[in-house]
Amino acid sequence: MTSLLDKYYNTLQSDDKIQRRKACEQLLKDIENIDLSSGNCDVLPIFKQILRLFMDRSEACRELAVGIVKHIINHYSAINEDIISYLMPVLVQRLGGQEIVEQSEEVRLSLISLLQLLVQKYSSKLAPHLNDLINILTMTIVDPYPKIKQESCLCASALAKALPQNFFMQSESLVKPILQNFSHQHSRIRITAILSIGDVVCHGNNKSVDPVMGPLGERMFDQVPGVRQAIMRVVAAWLTKLPDRYSYFHRLLPLILTSLCDEMPDLAAEAWELWQNIGEQYLLENEKDLKDTMDFLTQPPRHYPPEVRRPNLGCRTLVQRNAGKIIPALANELGDWQVDVRLKASQLLCQLVLNAETHLTHHLEKLLVAMYHAVQDDDARVVENVEKAAKYLAHFVPPNVTLSLVLPAMEDGVTHGHLKILGGILWGSEKSALVEELEGVTNFLQRHDVCWQQSELFQRYLQNCMLAILTVCEESVQPVSQQFFNITFPGAALGDTVVRNTAEGEGTRGLLDSQQRYS
Repeated sequence: MTSLLDKYYNTLQSDDKIQRRKACEQLLKDIENIDLSSGNCDVLPIFKQILRLFMDRSEACRELAVGIVKHIINHYSAINEDIISYLMPVLVQRLGGQEIVEQSEEVRLSLISLLQLLVQKYSSKLAPHLNDLINILTMTIVDPYPKIKQESCLCASALAKALPQNFFMQSESLVKPILQNFSHQHSRIRITAILSIGDVVCHGNNKSVDPVMGPLGERMFDQVPGVRQAIMRVVAAWLTKLPDRYSYFHRLLPLILTSLCDEMPDLAAEAWELWQNIGEQYLLENEKDLKDTMDFLTQPPRHYPPEVRRPNLGCRTLVQRNAGKIIPALANELGDWQVDVRLKASQLLCQLVLNAETHLTHHLEKLLVAMYHAVQDDDARVVENVEKAAKYLAHFVPPNVTLSLVLPAMEDGVTHGHLKILGGILWGSEKSALVEELEGVTNFLQRHDVCWQQSELFQRYLQNCMLAILTVCEESVQPVSQQFFNITFPGAALGDTVVRNTAEGEGTRGLLDSQQRYS
């Protein structure tokens, strides 16, 4: 290596940039022919000489110089800390200042590639230089050149994994720069930034979760499936690996639960697998607490929503223990001014019910109030989800509990929302449990101020409730046949329009005819 330095020393310092470039090209070829894997070569003299070319006036020479250094680091087998000591100040000078010193985008990209190689090769020796590395990345992550942004985010991920203990104290410095790329116009930059923030937060200070959750949640509305997939994977990783994850379960669960309803079937399927894995790990971590429950729950529930997969015990317990913290925010988002937010909230509502099951009883009143309003949404998708959630709810919470909240809520005035939620509950209820409540429900609905409402929609929703009762309870409606007639007759008396448009395609007169079979 000394002979090479002697051979090119004068040419590398020539005033002629063409000669310097040719010398760099030939030097790179010569070094590539030297076996550096033995570690016996003294590379430092020529290494230091090449580093001077990082400041060369010629872009071509600077880029060739970076290539030579990358080759030496990549192939030199010995761990030489002097290489880091000489290289880091140069990298800081070129990349880590408040102003961009290296004007060439291609050279900056090559320097970031060199930095990645350094992290990969010398990870165990980089702790003393961590501050410099962080300073460089805070600048390059927000570089105007998209490819540099992307490679810098990848480098931040690699650094977080390479030095987790040391990285902990410095990680917060990278969060804000990475977040700036969440809204970049190129989806590949958004994806890389999301995956990078996943590693930076997981291996760094978990206090960064709070400022990250808002931007992460906003990206759930991204039109690019790959972006939503990145969020799903990051959240799943945090739910299983984040050191302080138990403190953040209530913030993270809504994102993974919403992913179960992704419009892309492949993403929804992956979300289900991730969610089951999360539940299994939670079950293992809490095996002692849940042992009695595990021994007792040997059979699935008798009355469970049809064609719905039941999440495992760990998933259900995880949601049940955090439902109280999730519901207030969910209730607010069901009334948000943005339809996309309301749609996501309605999807979350369904998944919350399916996972929390009977444990929603304590939070039912607050949830129902939000559902009364949400089920009247202008967006049909939101309405469908809320009605579905009401049906699911009835499979887990007995009608004597739900009706004890719904009927009093209608005392001050029955709205379309009340009737639609009531209809969903009636459709989802178990026959034997609903039969016990028939008298109370029908006595309320036969009130003159309820069943004689002249609104077409009101009558449609009212008749849907009666159709649900008739379908679920069948012959058991006989004891309340008079109330049934009192409720359904006004719909027929108020005109043909209501008759034609009654829920489920069955007219009011058809309901009366059907009811007669059980009278």
